[in-house]
Amino acid sequence: FQILAELLKKKYPFGLVRVLAAPNEAKELSKYFKDDEIWVADISAAFDILKQADLFVGLDTSIKHLAALAETPIVEINLGPSDFKKTGAFLADVWNWSPQVPCA
Repeated sequence: FQILAELLKKKYPFGLVRVLAAPNEAKELSKYFKDDEIWVADISAAFDILKQADLFVGLDTSIKHLAALAETPIVEINLGPSDFKKTGAFLADVWNWSPQVPCA
């Protein structure tokens, strides 16, 4: 995600790239991102942030479904055995990326 954030910042220099984090994730994320790039939020605040976002990039998590509820376009990165056709967000603006690797 650190590399993706850097690529997005270069491609869209006037855009704002932020990492949405739960309170217990901030310390670990500070190893990879600047403090002003990390937005710490509970579920309610996360929804408010996502309603204003132009794009959400993330894994198959509850926050992805919250982004769908906020009608924020989504790029979903699927890792592991989850089937995005069953667990993916139901929204018109969803792009799924799933590597073609066997499950361990």
